[in-house]
Amino acid sequence: MLVRLVSLLWLTTACAHCSCTKPVDSPEGPVRNTTVTIQVSPDKELTIRAELAMRPEERERGLMFRESLEEGQGMLFVFPSSQVRSFWMKNTLIPLDMLFLDAAKRVVGIVHEAQPSSTRDVGVDEASLYVLEVPGGYCRRHGVRPGLQTRFELP
Repeated sequence: MLVRLVSLLWLTTACAHCSCTKPVDSPEGPVRNTTVTIQVSPDKELTIRAELAMRPEERERGLMFRESLEEGQGMLFVFPSSQVRSFWMKNTLIPLDMLFLDAAKRVVGIVHEAQPSSTRDVGVDEASLYVLEVPGGYCRRHGVRPGLQTRFELP
């Protein structure tokens, strides 16, 4: 019993940064989603269906243990305040691009293809209020770069 409790506590602590096998409904209700639109150019928009990670336990779990993430899907982390953030990829099985967004929902930095299972902290030097995780390589494939504007609604 003690070993099980220690293991559970370790897993909870290990999940503290970033990215579970599939969306999990929480006691507060089902997984919530939003649509994130990225304005790449005046005539080109990208649309991403993003699960919301708004509560601490959702942000801690993130995309850990997922075996895949489809193109056009992602997870939007919503934090209570803006600050410089870093994530790790422990227990994350797939490479991810991380878009760091400021309070105005503008891309202030990107981590490209974060290495799966790494415990190295990765982030950008600008403060962010939101972080959008998408499949690794997405930003390069679609021309997403710092300075672009995004749009989304929160519940």
